[in-house]
Amino acid sequence: MDKEKIKPMALIVARPGPLRDSLQVLLKATMRLDAVEAVDSSPAVLQTLAHPQPVVILIDFDLPDQEGPRLLARLKSDWPGSRYLVLTSHSRQTQPARAAGADAVLRKGTSAARLFETIKALVGSVTVQPGHSLPKQ
Repeated sequence: MDKEKIKPMALIVARPGPLRDSLQVLLKATMRLDAVEAVDSSPAVLQTLAHPQPVVILIDFDLPDQEGPRLLARLKSDWPGSRYLVLTSHSRQTQPARAAGADAVLRKGTSAARLFETIKALVGSVTVQPGHSLPKQ
């Protein structure tokens, strides 16, 4: 019996623009992920909850209506096996991001090398067995 192979994916939550485009290019070019999806709001993210659990989720904390912390806490409860990288504009956003469950927090403008290494470490910390999706607890 052939087991269905897991297709590791990433999810980017950011407004359309250069940041989101750059993150998509970086993930597609450098990580061994089969899919990189991008959405721009909490409602759009919540519609993806029926999809396979992403290995890594990158969240721009500058979402409309200061929804970043609430969204991160919700995703963390629905997808506890994913790894979360939050991108911030201000140092005052670091503590709320950590409190909401971020595995890593970087300031926007961080070097591409540091961003790459952080994402690589997060993706590498997730163990996915063929034939199994990430656990939804």
